[in-house]
Amino acid sequence: MLIQNFTVKLLENVVLSQRAATVGGHASLDYLPGASFLGATAASLYKELSQADAYTVFFSGKVRFGNAFPLSQNNRLSYPMPLCWHERKTGDKAIQDNKLVQKHVLNYIHEQFPLDVQPVQLRTGYIAKDGSVTRITTEFKMKTAINSKTGRASEGQLFGYSSIPKGMNFGFKLEADQDVSQALFQKVINHLTGNLAIGRSRSAEYGNVKVTTDSTWFEDHQDKEVKKKEITIWLLSDLALLDEFGQSTLLPTTQHFGLPQGNLILEKCFIRSRHYAPFNGHYCRRELERTVLSMGSILYFELTEESQFTRQQMSIGLYRQAGLGQILINPSLLETSHPEFEKIEKRSSSFKKKAPKQPDLPLARWLSSQVDQSDQTQKIQKQAKDWTMDLNSLYNSARSLAAVKKGIRVGPSPSQWGRVLDFSTKPNI
Repeated sequence: MLIQNFTVKLLENVVLSQRAATVGGHASLDYLPGASFLGATAASLYKELSQADAYTVFFSGKVRFGNAFPLSQNNRLSYPMPLCWHERKTGDKAIQDNKLVQKHVLNYIHEQFPLDVQPVQLRTGYIAKDGSVTRITTEFKMKTAINSKTGRASEGQLFGYSSIPKGMNFGFKLEADQDVSQALFQKVINHLTGNLAIGRSRSAEYGNVKVTTDSTWFEDHQDKEVKKKEITIWLLSDLALLDEFGQSTLLPTTQHFGLPQGNLILEKCFIRSRHYAPFNGHYCRRELERTVLSMGSILYFELTEESQFTRQQMSIGLYRQAGLGQILINPSLLETSHPEFEKIEKRSSSFKKKAPKQPDLPLARWLSSQVDQSDQTQKIQKQAKDWTMDLNSLYNSARSLAAVKKGIRVGPSPSQWGRVLDFSTKPNI
């Protein structure tokens, strides 16, 4: 299988509404769906491809644009919080200082709190395998439509956007089956790399992101084979399945995952679902409605006999080209009552190289002095800015105490401050 990792940096806020309705309140997704990258790539690449190649890349599911999840402070890829984890409603919280406290979390697949304890399901945030938790706080802005004839706000046209704030970093994968040519896969990578516009209101002030292949984030794969009768499946993205009659279903079976004969144990499953009809910007209409199991859901199967399995991430179901159907089989985080996090060495340090010793040359000494002078100038400018803010605060306090109207000057005038500047720049006589 062909795999390429990408890093996404948000240069502007990104609007990714949970639903495509044009009325009512809009809540924002807290991740970047693979459909956004598929659409951005299709906008520039589709016309260059033959009909067969276009189908392979954008419709067949052989090329998969994964969802982009936030990177933790330790530069690790995070995953949707598994719905089987619970904490006490009162008492110490499970998430403290962006870290999951193991003793305060209980995996309800294996164990439950006593009856006198009220549990709360962990539903928000993203967890990395070292225990780091990332929670995204969206921003909301109210806006109004402008009447093109009068240049003023239109009546009854007030609306708002909830968006993911700029500056955040996300990671995602582009995958392709072995029968996809390397040349076609590289062509997709080339069109996916660079500045892209994703989400809503792309022509205004939202949606500009930078996608790069020089990603330094990492994740750990455990390909250890285990022989088990119990299979735990963690949905890393929404999952769309069909039953034997070709209808959407929310009741998966072992056949959907290519497993041997077995039963779904509902008592140990933690499932949420949703249905939506995505809007296709190219066709200017909605696509077929999708009924999916939500990401973060946990499925638990008991097989009729022990079988050999490998802990692995794979893709199944419908709409895989848009990031759906990503699952993790037998994840190590869900094997015990309390999660056991991996102790990972800081690999990022291996990418750092020691700076060479400065050569004893006139040019090197002059460049070093220029750097020192620039640092000193920045410190002086910061100090002056802080003093100015303090001075303005004092002016406002004096204006309030003296009951002076707004607009009347308080304190020295600009010309008086100019005389102070002239005096300070002259050498002492």
